[in-house]
Amino acid sequence: MALRESEARFRTFVDHATDMFMLHDDDGRVLDVNRNACESLGYRRDELIGVTALFFDLEMDEASWRINRERLKAGDIATLESHYRRKDGSVFPVEVRMREFCEGGQRQIISLSRDITERKRTAEIFREMQAELTRANRAAAMGQVTASVTHELSQPITAMLCNAEAALNWLGSLSPNVERAQRALASIVADAKRGGEIIGWIRSLIKRTPARKESIDVNVAIQDVITIARSELFKRSVLLQTDLAPGLPLVEGYRVQLQQVILNLILNAIEAMDCLDEGRRELRISTAADDSNGVVVAVRDNGPGFDAAMVDRLFEPFYTTKPDGIGMGLSICHSIIEAHGGRLWAGANEPRGAVFQFNLRPEQGDPRRDQQCGGAQSNWS
Repeated sequence: MALRESEARFRTFVDHATDMFMLHDDDGRVLDVNRNACESLGYRRDELIGVTALFFDLEMDEASWRINRERLKAGDIATLESHYRRKDGSVFPVEVRMREFCEGGQRQIISLSRDITERKRTAEIFREMQAELTRANRAAAMGQVTASVTHELSQPITAMLCNAEAALNWLGSLSPNVERAQRALASIVADAKRGGEIIGWIRSLIKRTPARKESIDVNVAIQDVITIARSELFKRSVLLQTDLAPGLPLVEGYRVQLQQVILNLILNAIEAMDCLDEGRRELRISTAADDSNGVVVAVRDNGPGFDAAMVDRLFEPFYTTKPDGIGMGLSICHSIIEAHGGRLWAGANEPRGAVFQFNLRPEQGDPRRDQQCGGAQSNWS
């Protein structure tokens, strides 16, 4: 009598559980289910008893079951994500936890499955918000270097105009100089390509759709960003030094995202040095190979630096030391570098200022990744 009452209480408890409860035999056949499992899958209890998980689990096959079975026999608790199909054909994501126990000398398996539709939806909304914040951050950064963009576009346009006039003059003279006209036209083509590259880079910074991954020469990516930021550096009287190591391995990733990180770090360094007198503001950008033959990028300034206690919070969302900042720039940069398999960190520069560094893994199959890097190239501008 007491045993039946205990079993009845247990059945009531299991049936009111918010997760789907299933009991399997050693071969994976369902021995029992709770009410939540029946309601979630749309089957009656008698329709589920005797079937295997392959009946409703879209990602479970015999090989997967065997693999999980071995883990359970070793005493592990198996946790995985999958998709269940209801009787009406609709599909929903689940998180499944399984463990083994012995009942009357027989091995049995308990599985608890939780519908994670809302969790997935929330995660997707968060990803969309993160992408929108990233795009807004790029647009804000570009707003700070509008003068640079205008300057860089005006140069090839002016050069094209001059070369076009020269070509017309060489061809319109009494003795046309075709060779010089061809050289002028070739210069026009080169300047037009350069202008197109600048426009393309700006468009890629602010567009919503993500670009494809590509092989990236980090030094070239940095030089492109410096080109865009040069007028801002000049306007703020910042002396720039580049120390880019040659022969670095290529990295795989999203060029525009990595350039966004570099641009953010440059603009932050420029702002940090605003309190200094003109002629003392120095910014140094360097690259080097690390111990794993990846690439390390460092952006150093000689500004006031920051309190050591702030370091752990610099990359937190909405944490900022700027009076008009929103605290998302460094957080987004941190997320971008992590998504590329790297790490972004900050520290003190010597003798003063701050240094922000990030590393990137080498592209698989890059023939340069196993070569010894040569000496660094240094340049002041």
